[in-house]
Amino acid sequence: MNISKANSPVAKRLIQQGAQLTIQNSLSGDKEVFKPIVEGHIGMYVCGPTVYSDVHLGNVMTFVRFDFIYRYLVSLG
Repeated sequence: MNISKANSPVAKRLIQQGAQLTIQNSLSGDKEVFKPIVEGHIGMYVCGPTVYSDVHLGNVMTFVRFDFIYRYLVSLG
């Protein structure tokens, strides 16, 4: 990742320190370094909620997590 693409001082510092995004592989249980399939491009998809009753915080958490990860990746450039 090019440091000049980072949008925030925090992101620049993380990149300079060699920080990497790790994700837990639900199949193996291991944490793995995230590597996009296409260099420089990350595609994300989130399904809409299936709400059978009144909306509650659990319905919203999917979108909060998605938004958090999206914003983190954008801040890294």
